[in-house]
Amino acid sequence: KHLTLTALLIELLALYRAAAHSNLSLSLNHAPINDGQNLKSVVSKIRKCDGQCIDRLSLKFCDLNAKSIRSVSSSIARKLRTHGNFRINSLELTGNNLHKAGTKCLAHLLAIGLEIKHIDLSHCNLSNSDFELILHSISQSHPHIESLNVAYNNLDHESMANITKLFAKSDFQLTNIDLSNNCIGNIGSIYLAEALKHLKSRQLCLNLSNNKITGEGCYALAVALSSNKTIVYLDLGGNNIFGKSEEKGSERLNRFFKN
Repeated sequence: KHLTLTALLIELLALYRAAAHSNLSLSLNHAPINDGQNLKSVVSKIRKCDGQCIDRLSLKFCDLNAKSIRSVSSSIARKLRTHGNFRINSLELTGNNLHKAGTKCLAHLLAIGLEIKHIDLSHCNLSNSDFELILHSISQSHPHIESLNVAYNNLDHESMANITKLFAKSDFQLTNIDLSNNCIGNIGSIYLAEALKHLKSRQLCLNLSNNKITGEGCYALAVALSSNKTIVYLDLGGNNIFGKSEEKGSERLNRFFKN
């Protein structure tokens, strides 16, 4: 019995050590990754990762360009070929001016099937066309995504027309979207409102603060919310929705939150 217990304890210790090393967090924030040494360091760590999962890959404010994203993408693709179940839970690329070429490389990275759950692309100077590329990759390869942060970009109503397509997919698990500090406006709000009417399967937190939304957009959202109780958090701060000329929308929204 003593030997059996000892063997069991040894096995449990081995499992604990394996679990401790299975998830890796890689962070190189505020360091220019285009510098050869920094880029080699990130690529090397990805290749040498022993586990099946990188819990968090954070490359914030690193001056990423197409070449550096392509290098990171290639190392991840190699990892997938040798470890078929390799995953990245969270990808954080805040503060990188990606440009067209960088966005295309990022879309390619997102398309290789990592099943990322959290993506942060805030402060990346994304245009509507950039965002459309990224959304296409997400819709094709990341049904389990839970949160998407695209705050502080250059997105307007055209991007809202594209993002609503994600809501229509019944297998998507997106529960947190940060669209704050863009230029969605009333037309974008109307697109979102129409999509929210059909969002039945999951709860959603939505940040629309500082998006030039006035009473018209507010009213459209209020109507959608009155028939859909899956929205558990809505931030409309910094929008002109409570002025005298916007009473209709703000009153409707107030009634929704009271109920």
